[in-house]
Amino acid sequence: MLENALVYIEHQRYEKAERLLSRLLDETSERSYVAAYNLGVVKEIQGERQQARQLYTLADDITIEPVEEIDAAMVRIVQSIREEKHAREQMLR
Repeated sequence: MLENALVYIEHQRYEKAERLLSRLLDETSERSYVAAYNLGVVKEIQGERQQARQLYTLADDITIEPVEEIDAAMVRIVQSIREEKHAREQMLR
């Protein structure tokens, strides 16, 4: 299921990848950091930054050792959320 989801991501079929990764995450009782991370990637691509952040945090919580991809995603999503917040504040001025 994971391999197929990754192929769908490569082909920019994010909704299908999302369904597969959500199912995999459910079937593993949210214990697959790979599924959580990749679902976070899909959510980030879809512009759903808060959900992506939650999934990256879940992936980070599941891992015992640091995972470079998760670390980079955590930094990236926090920065993205911060920039979005700043842009919204600028629009309100």
